[in-house]
Amino acid sequence: EIINRLRAEGIINLNREVEWADVPLRVAVVSAPGAAGYGDFIHQLYTSPSRLDFRVRLFPAVMQGAGAPDAIIAALEAIASEEDEWDCVVIIRGGGATSDLAAFDNYDLASNIAQFPLPVIIGIGHERDVTVLDYVANMRVKTPTAAAEWLIARGEEALGELDRLAQEVYRIASDVLAGSREQLARIAAVLPHLPATALGNARARIDRLSLALGDTVASRLRPEASRLDVIAERLMSAPSVVIERQRAVLDRLEGLVKVLSPQATLARGYSITRVGGHAVTSATSLTPGTIVETILSDGVVRSTVG
Repeated sequence: EIINRLRAEGIINLNREVEWADVPLRVAVVSAPGAAGYGDFIHQLYTSPSRLDFRVRLFPAVMQGAGAPDAIIAALEAIASEEDEWDCVVIIRGGGATSDLAAFDNYDLASNIAQFPLPVIIGIGHERDVTVLDYVANMRVKTPTAAAEWLIARGEEALGELDRLAQEVYRIASDVLAGSREQLARIAAVLPHLPATALGNARARIDRLSLALGDTVASRLRPEASRLDVIAERLMSAPSVVIERQRAVLDRLEGLVKVLSPQATLARGYSITRVGGHAVTSATSLTPGTIVETILSDGVVRSTVG
Protein backbone atom coordinates (compact mmCIF):
# COMPACT_ATOMS: atom_id res chain seq x y z
CA GLU A 1 0.00 0.00 0.00
CA ILE A 2 2.83 2.44 0.83
CA ILE A 3 4.59 1.76 -2.48
CA ASN A 4 1.35 2.20 -4.42
CA ARG A 5 0.69 5.48 -2.62
CA LEU A 6 4.17 6.81 -3.38
CA ARG A 7 3.77 5.75 -6.99
CA ALA A 8 0.36 7.42 -7.23
CA GLU A 9 1.81 10.65 -5.80
CA GLY A 10 4.54 10.57 -8.48
CA ILE A 11 7.45 10.75 -6.02
CA ILE A 12 8.64 7.16 -5.83
CA ASN A 13 11.45 7.70 -8.39
CA LEU A 14 12.51 11.27 -7.51
CA ASN A 15 15.60 10.31 -5.49
CA ARG A 16 16.67 7.84 -8.17
CA GLU A 17 16.85 10.78 -10.60
CA VAL A 18 19.18 12.90 -8.43
CA GLU A 19 22.61 13.15 -10.07
CA TRP A 20 25.71 11.91 -8.26
CA ALA A 21 28.86 13.92 -7.76
CA ASP A 22 31.72 12.69 -9.96
CA VAL A 23 33.52 11.43 -6.86
CA PRO A 24 31.23 11.23 -3.78
CA LEU A 25 33.78 11.62 -0.99
CA ARG A 26 31.73 13.72 1.47
CA VAL A 27 29.41 11.17 3.08
CA ALA A 28 26.69 11.87 5.66
CA VAL A 29 25.85 8.65 7.54
CA VAL A 30 22.61 7.97 9.39
CA SER A 31 23.13 5.11 11.82
CA ALA A 32 23.03 4.22 15.48
CA PRO A 33 26.25 5.22 17.30
CA GLY A 34 28.38 2.20 18.11
CA ALA A 35 26.36 -0.10 15.86
CA ALA A 36 28.28 -3.00 14.33
CA GLY A 37 27.02 -2.06 10.86
CA TYR A 38 28.41 1.48 11.20
CA GLY A 39 31.74 0.05 12.39
CA ASP A 40 31.90 -2.32 9.43
CA PHE A 41 31.13 0.59 7.06
CA ILE A 42 33.88 2.82 8.48
CA HIS A 43 36.43 0.00 8.58
CA GLN A 44 35.77 -0.95 4.96
CA LEU A 45 35.90 2.68 3.83
CA TYR A 46 39.21 3.59 5.46
CA THR A 47 41.13 0.34 4.95
CA SER A 48 40.65 0.30 1.20
CA PRO A 49 43.93 0.02 -0.76
CA SER A 50 42.79 2.98 -2.84
CA ARG A 51 43.28 5.30 0.16
CA LEU A 52 40.52 7.59 -1.05
CA ASP A 53 40.11 10.77 0.99
CA PHE A 54 36.59 10.21 2.33
CA ARG A 55 35.11 12.71 4.79
CA VAL A 56 32.45 11.01 6.88
CA ARG A 57 30.18 12.40 9.57
CA LEU A 58 27.68 10.41 11.63
CA PHE A 59 24.19 11.82 12.13
CA PRO A 60 23.02 9.52 14.94
CA ALA A 61 19.51 8.09 14.99
CA VAL A 62 17.58 5.25 16.58
CA MET A 63 17.47 2.49 13.97
CA GLN A 64 14.68 0.25 15.32
CA GLY A 65 11.47 0.54 17.23
CA ALA A 66 8.54 2.95 16.99
CA GLY A 67 10.72 6.04 17.31
CA ALA A 68 13.12 5.10 14.53
CA PRO A 69 11.26 6.79 11.60
CA ASP A 70 11.08 10.16 13.39
CA ALA A 71 14.72 9.89 14.50
CA ILE A 72 15.90 9.13 10.96
CA ILE A 73 13.77 11.96 9.54
CA ALA A 74 15.30 14.36 12.08
CA ALA A 75 18.79 13.26 11.01
CA LEU A 76 17.86 13.78 7.35
CA GLU A 77 16.58 17.28 8.12
CA ALA A 78 19.88 18.10 9.83
CA ILE A 79 21.75 16.94 6.73
CA ALA A 80 19.44 18.91 4.41
CA SER A 81 20.16 22.09 6.39
CA GLU A 82 23.79 21.84 5.26
CA GLU A 83 23.14 20.21 1.90
CA ASP A 84 26.11 21.88 0.16
CA GLU A 85 28.51 20.16 2.58
CA TRP A 86 27.65 16.60 1.44
CA ASP A 87 27.69 14.53 -1.72
CA CYS A 88 25.36 11.75 -0.54
CA VAL A 89 23.57 10.15 2.42
CA VAL A 90 24.12 6.57 3.61
CA ILE A 91 21.47 4.98 5.85
CA ILE A 92 22.86 1.75 7.32
CA ARG A 93 21.89 -0.87 9.87
CA GLY A 94 23.05 -4.39 10.45
CA GLY A 95 20.78 -7.39 9.98
CA GLY A 96 18.25 -8.58 12.44
CA ALA A 97 14.85 -10.12 12.84
CA THR A 98 12.16 -9.12 10.39
CA SER A 99 10.32 -7.35 13.18
CA ASP A 100 13.40 -5.18 13.82
CA LEU A 101 13.15 -3.81 10.29
CA ALA A 102 9.48 -2.84 10.51
CA ALA A 103 10.43 0.81 11.20
CA PHE A 104 11.72 1.08 7.63
CA ASP A 105 8.29 0.27 6.16
CA ASN A 106 7.02 3.72 7.07
CA TYR A 107 5.28 6.11 4.68
CA ASP A 108 6.60 9.38 6.16
CA LEU A 109 10.18 8.12 6.18
CA ALA A 110 9.88 6.71 2.64
CA SER A 111 8.32 9.98 1.37
CA ASN A 112 11.12 12.01 2.96
CA ILE A 113 13.83 9.87 1.37
CA ALA A 114 12.07 9.85 -2.03
CA GLN A 115 12.12 13.65 -2.10
CA PHE A 116 15.54 14.16 -0.52
CA PRO A 117 17.83 16.53 -2.53
CA LEU A 118 20.95 14.33 -2.19
CA PRO A 119 21.29 10.75 -3.48
CA VAL A 120 20.56 8.23 -0.73
CA ILE A 121 22.15 4.78 -0.30
CA ILE A 122 20.23 2.21 1.74
CA GLY A 123 22.27 -0.57 3.34
CA ILE A 124 19.92 -2.22 5.82
CA GLY A 125 19.94 -5.83 6.95
CA HIS A 126 21.01 -8.79 4.90
CA GLU A 127 20.62 -9.47 1.21
CA ARG A 128 17.34 -11.25 1.79
CA ASP A 129 15.88 -8.28 3.68
CA VAL A 130 13.80 -5.83 1.63
CA THR A 131 12.03 -2.73 2.96
CA VAL A 132 10.00 0.09 1.43
CA LEU A 133 13.09 2.31 1.59
CA ASP A 134 14.82 0.05 -0.95
CA TYR A 135 12.16 1.11 -3.50
CA VAL A 136 12.65 4.88 -3.09
CA ALA A 137 16.40 5.31 -2.46
CA ASN A 138 18.80 6.17 -5.26
CA MET A 139 20.92 3.08 -4.51
CA ARG A 140 20.14 -0.09 -2.58
CA VAL A 141 22.93 -2.39 -1.35
CA LYS A 142 22.64 -5.51 0.74
CA THR A 143 24.80 -4.56 3.79
CA PRO A 144 26.65 -1.58 5.34
CA THR A 145 29.91 -3.10 4.10
CA ALA A 146 28.46 -3.23 0.58
CA ALA A 147 27.60 0.47 0.85
CA ALA A 148 31.24 1.26 1.59
CA GLU A 149 32.36 -1.00 -1.26
CA TRP A 150 30.01 0.79 -3.69
CA LEU A 151 31.44 4.22 -2.73
CA ILE A 152 34.99 2.87 -3.00
CA ALA A 153 34.23 1.42 -6.45
CA ARG A 154 32.82 4.79 -7.54
CA GLY A 155 36.01 6.53 -6.36
CA GLU A 156 38.28 3.91 -7.97
CA GLU A 157 36.40 4.36 -11.24
CA ALA A 158 37.12 8.10 -11.07
CA LEU A 159 40.75 7.35 -10.24
CA GLY A 160 40.94 5.02 -13.22
CA GLU A 161 39.52 7.69 -15.49
CA LEU A 162 41.94 10.23 -14.02
CA ASP A 163 44.82 7.84 -14.61
CA ARG A 164 43.65 7.27 -18.18
CA LEU A 165 43.48 11.02 -18.78
CA ALA A 166 46.91 11.48 -17.22
CA GLN A 167 48.35 8.81 -19.54
CA GLU A 168 46.65 10.47 -22.49
CA VAL A 169 48.11 13.85 -21.49
CA TYR A 170 51.53 12.22 -21.11
CA ARG A 171 51.21 10.57 -24.53
CA ILE A 172 50.14 13.80 -26.23
CA ALA A 173 52.90 15.77 -24.47
CA SER A 174 55.45 13.13 -25.50
CA ASP A 175 54.25 13.30 -29.11
CA VAL A 176 54.46 17.08 -29.09
CA LEU A 177 57.95 17.00 -27.61
CA ALA A 178 59.09 14.38 -30.11
CA GLY A 179 57.72 16.44 -32.96
CA SER A 180 59.39 19.55 -31.57
CA ARG A 181 62.71 17.73 -31.32
CA GLU A 182 62.44 16.62 -34.95
CA GLN A 183 61.57 20.13 -36.02
CA LEU A 184 64.49 21.57 -34.07
CA ALA A 185 66.80 19.00 -35.65
CA ARG A 186 65.64 20.01 -39.14
CA ILE A 187 66.06 23.67 -38.29
CA ALA A 188 69.52 23.04 -36.85
CA ALA A 189 70.52 21.26 -40.07
CA VAL A 190 69.18 24.02 -42.31
CA LEU A 191 70.14 27.02 -40.20
CA PRO A 192 73.84 27.26 -41.25
CA HIS A 193 72.79 27.54 -44.90
CA LEU A 194 69.97 30.00 -44.39
CA PRO A 195 72.05 33.24 -44.45
CA ALA A 196 73.75 32.36 -47.76
CA THR A 197 70.42 31.27 -49.24
CA ALA A 198 68.72 34.43 -48.02
CA LEU A 199 71.50 36.62 -49.45
CA GLY A 200 71.35 34.80 -52.79
CA ASN A 201 67.60 35.24 -52.95
CA ALA A 202 67.97 38.92 -52.01
CA ARG A 203 70.56 39.50 -54.72
CA ALA A 204 68.43 37.79 -57.33
CA ARG A 205 65.47 39.91 -56.28
CA ILE A 206 67.56 43.09 -56.45
CA ASP A 207 68.74 42.13 -59.96
CA ARG A 208 65.16 41.56 -61.07
CA LEU A 209 64.09 44.86 -59.55
CA SER A 210 66.99 46.68 -61.21
CA LEU A 211 66.03 45.34 -64.63
CA ALA A 212 62.42 46.14 -64.02
CA LEU A 213 63.31 49.61 -62.77
CA GLY A 214 65.42 50.34 -65.84
CA ASP A 215 62.62 49.32 -68.16
CA THR A 216 60.12 51.31 -66.15
CA VAL A 217 62.27 54.45 -66.15
CA ALA A 218 62.92 54.19 -69.87
CA SER A 219 59.26 53.66 -70.69
CA ARG A 220 58.30 56.62 -68.53
CA LEU A 221 61.05 58.97 -69.77
CA ARG A 222 60.40 58.28 -73.45
CA PRO A 223 57.04 60.08 -73.70
CA GLU A 224 58.30 62.86 -71.45
CA ALA A 225 61.33 63.38 -73.72
CA SER A 226 59.04 63.62 -76.74
CA ARG A 227 56.92 66.13 -74.89
CA LEU A 228 60.01 68.19 -74.04
CA ASP A 229 61.05 68.19 -77.71
CA VAL A 230 57.69 69.58 -78.72
CA ILE A 231 57.90 72.23 -76.00
CA ALA A 232 61.45 73.15 -77.12
CA GLU A 233 60.28 73.62 -80.73
CA ARG A 234 57.46 75.80 -79.54
CA LEU A 235 59.84 77.84 -77.39
CA MET A 236 62.18 78.37 -80.35
CA SER A 237 59.43 79.80 -82.53
CA ALA A 238 57.52 81.61 -79.83
CA PRO A 239 59.83 84.73 -79.46
CA SER A 240 59.74 85.63 -83.15
CA VAL A 241 55.98 85.24 -83.21
CA VAL A 242 55.62 87.43 -80.15
CA ILE A 243 58.02 90.03 -81.53
CA GLU A 244 56.14 90.23 -84.82
CA ARG A 245 52.88 90.63 -82.97
CA GLN A 246 54.32 93.40 -80.78
CA ARG A 247 55.88 95.14 -83.82
CA ALA A 248 52.51 95.20 -85.53
CA VAL A 249 50.97 96.66 -82.36
CA LEU A 250 53.68 99.32 -82.19
CA ASP A 251 53.19 100.22 -85.85
CA ARG A 252 49.48 100.72 -85.24
CA LEU A 253 50.20 102.84 -82.18
CA GLU A 254 52.79 104.88 -84.09
CA GLY A 255 50.30 105.65 -86.86
CA LEU A 256 47.71 106.58 -84.26
CA VAL A 257 50.18 108.88 -82.48
CA LYS A 258 51.02 110.61 -85.77
CA VAL A 259 47.37 111.13 -86.56
CA LEU A 260 46.61 112.52 -83.12
CA SER A 261 49.82 114.65 -82.78
CA PRO A 262 49.54 118.53 -82.58
CA GLN A 263 51.65 118.84 -85.75
CA ALA A 264 49.13 116.76 -87.70
CA THR A 265 46.34 118.90 -86.31
CA LEU A 266 48.17 122.11 -87.41
CA ALA A 267 48.72 120.58 -90.86
CA ARG A 268 44.98 120.22 -91.21
CA GLY A 269 44.60 124.06 -90.88
CA TYR A 270 44.33 124.51 -87.16
CA SER A 271 46.55 126.89 -85.10
CA ILE A 272 47.53 127.34 -81.48
CA THR A 273 47.51 130.76 -79.72
CA ARG A 274 49.71 131.23 -76.68
CA VAL A 275 50.32 134.02 -74.21
CA GLY A 276 53.35 133.68 -72.04
CA GLY A 277 53.82 130.09 -73.19
CA HIS A 278 50.25 129.09 -72.21
CA ALA A 279 47.55 128.17 -74.71
CA VAL A 280 44.65 130.64 -75.05
CA THR A 281 41.32 128.87 -74.85
CA SER A 282 38.98 131.88 -74.60
CA ALA A 283 38.97 135.36 -76.25
CA THR A 284 37.78 136.91 -72.99
CA SER A 285 41.13 136.16 -71.42
CA LEU A 286 42.88 138.61 -73.81
CA THR A 287 43.17 142.34 -73.17
CA PRO A 288 44.23 145.08 -75.60
CA GLY A 289 47.99 145.38 -75.91
CA THR A 290 48.63 141.75 -75.06
CA ILE A 291 51.31 140.17 -77.23
CA VAL A 292 50.23 136.72 -78.48
CA GLU A 293 51.97 134.00 -80.46
CA THR A 294 50.09 132.11 -83.12
CA ILE A 295 51.63 128.79 -84.02
CA LEU A 296 50.95 127.53 -87.54
CA SER A 297 52.11 124.41 -89.31
CA ASP A 298 54.97 126.22 -90.99
CA GLY A 299 55.95 128.90 -88.42
CA VAL A 300 55.07 131.36 -85.60
CA VAL A 301 53.32 134.74 -85.91
CA ARG A 302 53.51 137.38 -83.15
CA SER A 303 50.84 140.05 -82.85
CA THR A 304 49.39 142.60 -80.45
CA VAL A 305 45.75 142.52 -79.34
CA GLY A 306 44.05 145.84 -80.39
